[in-house]
Amino acid sequence: DIGDPKVFEKINVVEDILSQLECDTTPRIYVFNKIDIADSETLDHVETAFREFSPIFVSALKRQNFENLLERISELRPA
Repeated sequence: DIGDPKVFEKINVVEDILSQLECDTTPRIYVFNKIDIADSETLDHVETAFREFSPIFVSALKRQNFENLLERISELRPA
């Protein structure tokens, strides 16, 4: 949830858990939901903060940008 005030904290917790599970090198897709209710400042801030991970921004409610997510999933899927 891109509007969650603890979004950065939650991502850090997930990253710590993945590290403990020795999944440090497993490819990840950073997907931020609820772009339909996020303001442009929040979108810009999150996009800048996670630029190195090529984040994908979606709205599950409005079904926005799912094609980008599906494309990324297919790129990471083993042949």
